Amino acid sequence: MDFSGFILEGHRGVQSLRPENTLASFQKAIDLGIKWVELDLLATKDGHVVIHHDFDIDGQLVYSLTLEKLRRFDVGSKTNPHFPEQQSVPSSIPTLEELFCIGNGLHFNLEIKSHLNHPEYTPPLDFFAKKIVDVVRQYGVENRVYYSSFNAAALLAIRTIEPTAIIAVVYAKGFGDEWLMPLTKICMDLKAQIVSPLHTLVNASAIEVFQRRGIKVIPWTVNDLTRYEELVKLGVDGIISDYPQRFYQYKKRE
Repeated sequence: MDFSGFILEGHRGVQSLRPENTLASFQKAIDLGIKWVELDLLATKDGHVVIHHDFDIDGQLVYSLTLEKLRRFDVGSKTNPHFPEQQSVPSSIPTLEELFCIGNGLHFNLEIKSHLNHPEYTPPLDFFAKKIVDVVRQYGVENRVYYSSFNAAALLAIRTIEPTAIIAVVYAKGFGDEWLMPLTKICMDLKAQIVSPLHTLVNASAIEVFQRRGIKVIPWTVNDLTRYEELVKLGVDGIISDYPQRFYQYKKRE
């Protein structure tokens, strides 16, 4: 996989324009020329890998439902008020296979959802990781994906199954003010090639610590142009954004 250039990722597709994690959202990224998309992975009761952020839907765990039952929920007709330009598109929760079928040419940040305090929300991690890797191998997209998670155990499961996988540690909080070195140790222990901290945590010192160890820094979720410019000047390797179209057009004008 070529990581030589700046990586601009659409968060859950292009959720500022289409409902998050729907095929319509990923198709919008393709239409706009966005090369990378981030998405969230869960599993159904009958073992399908599906794209959905929350562990539950309408009060029911996604993992407690079969794919057939999960299909009955419309996740695209209601728009998100945080994104006034978002257009509704009636949609069911897609499978990872369905995304790979339409996403020819796209690159994928596959975030594995795993609750640290509630492992019952997902299958056992070794099983879940194998299901995901099997789909990636089936569609021959090994060179167009990397795996990310807040849960180091999920990434270790991926690393065990796919030793050459590119993995990213996602981080928001948990270590208090002294977050940098504990997070660095986790990355080094996992042989993670990428770290994705919450963008407000990222400064020049943090970037230098990670990059000195060969770890690329791709913060989330950057929606403000001023902050985008700051991070680019600081030397981040990419960003994840709800508005990738803004920064893509900005980059084209540079």
